[in-house]
Amino acid sequence: MQAVKNPVALDLADGVRKTVARNDVVNDTLNRYDELLQLQNFFKRKEQKIAANAEATGMEKMIIAAFQTNAHTEVIEAMKNTAGITDTRLAELKKQAEKL
Repeated sequence: MQAVKNPVALDLADGVRKTVARNDVVNDTLNRYDELLQLQNFFKRKEQKIAANAEATGMEKMIIAAFQTNAHTEVIEAMKNTAGITDTRLAELKKQAEKL
């Protein structure tokens, strides 16, 4: 390759180099932003799962207490429906309540 000695060509080449570098920086920054958003969404979903699990566990404890205190069937059924507990799980909770 020949060395370019024209000052106008050197200025244009320098401008092109700076523009290309800026675009790379912008693209890298945008990629990192997307990655950070994905990470943030991951942690939000994880927190929601933990909260839902804690809520379900608390409701299961309440159902066990309801079985132990001989609460009305309608009350237990309402608690089951609110917590989204299946009939099979309800039967397991009833057995747990009888053991305690």
